[in-house]
Amino acid sequence: MAGFGFTFKRNVIVIGKTGSGKSTLINKMIGNDDCLEAKFSFSSVTKDIQQVAGLLELGKEKYNVTFIDTVGVQDAGMEEQKSNSQIISDISKAISERFESGLSLVIVTLNLDRLSGEDVELFKMLNKSFKEKFWKLAYLVFTHCDLLSDEAVSQRLEEFKTDPSTAHISAKFADRLCTVGFPRLDDIKEEFRVKRKLEMQRDVEKLHEVLKNAITLEPPVDVVKSCVIL
Repeated sequence: MAGFGFTFKRNVIVIGKTGSGKSTLINKMIGNDDCLEAKFSFSSVTKDIQQVAGLLELGKEKYNVTFIDTVGVQDAGMEEQKSNSQIISDISKAISERFESGLSLVIVTLNLDRLSGEDVELFKMLNKSFKEKFWKLAYLVFTHCDLLSDEAVSQRLEEFKTDPSTAHISAKFADRLCTVGFPRLDDIKEEFRVKRKLEMQRDVEKLHEVLKNAITLEPPVDVVKSCVIL
């Protein structure tokens, strides 16, 4: 019933390794600017999981959007396998308990500047906890692309899509992926800042489009029945 002042609930979860830019991504997606205006508040769900909730107004419709900013999965050494498994379990539990109104978008972050075999292990663990429907909601965001040249970004993306060790991961997302980079402008020489600001704005607009499409085009998916392997 669009356009009659109803407020819809939408839930988003962000998952990734430590240092992959999850919190930065959320901050960019909920930033107040011409593309997306919102007021959000931050609170703790657990010691390791942050909840970011607020109201988005898109056209005539209003959306109560909740982000879950999960604890980062650590680089996988043998001694960390148990803790990483527990992290994934905690994420799965948080989704099941907090998202009774369904799930609209899953964002998985990967640092394109530091892709490794450990990223494959992360997806193996996620596959054990989440059903295929979960991946239909997933969008892959490659972060820290500002640290690479355009040529290097294109090359690494192609390798990710074609290398036997990662091609199956790429296939899960199909065309649901994008590249972003959000450098600290203070670290950039003044003569390059204008160019960088424009590039960052384009990346923000990419994220806004992903968010808008997810929360406006499809109804939320029942998390417990369709997404989580209990």
